Amino acid sequence: GIAKSMTIGENLNVHGNIHANGAISADGNLTLGDAATDAVSFNADINSSFIPDANVSFNLGSSTQQWANLFIETVRATQATDSGAPAIVIDSDDEDVRAVTLTANQTTANVFQLDAVSLTTGAAMVVNDTGSDTSARKVMSIVQDHVDGYQATALDIQSDGGRKGIFLDKNYTNILAASVFGMQVDLDQSSDASNQIDVTGLDINSTATGGSG
Repeated sequence: GIAKSMTIGENLNVHGNIHANGAISADGNLTLGDAATDAVSFNADINSSFIPDANVSFNLGSSTQQWANLFIETVRATQATDSGAPAIVIDSDDEDVRAVTLTANQTTANVFQLDAVSLTTGAAMVVNDTGSDTSARKVMSIVQDHVDGYQATALDIQSDGGRKGIFLDKNYTNILAASVFGMQVDLDQSSDASNQIDVTGLDINSTATGGSG
């Protein structure tokens, strides 16, 4: 072996393996492997930021070779004005597992907030159910089911600028005999007989100033 430091003024070509017992540093570029059959393994933690050399030029994984799980603190997706692709795409194929699960511990902050500030003819949110299965299902379900949360409102809509607060366009085209409802309210209230509870199935309070209501 060589017991002292060594400086090589030209290139170094090694035809066997290289093993270092200490740290390795390089002042220039590094190229690892020359084909997709080569692999790079990390047996240590990465102690630096993982920043690409060029902006919006390289991918992390591919459509056929994907990472298994991603554990990160926060997610920030920035879509360029000329990207031509959605900022986030989730293609979920597992039939009996949720596509997205959000477990929130917020108290005074909103758990999920969507701010649409430039809409023209698009919608802020669209839920599109195109499944042809005839089983009974709920396209959208809001569940507030804790008995102690009696001050909670399951759905609250504030419409200040639009002419229509809620618009329901119900079209039933199936020829099977059925009871069809545009809107159905099923209100059940059970309490101790000593409690005075005023129960209303539907309450409409309409007022107009300078017009007819």
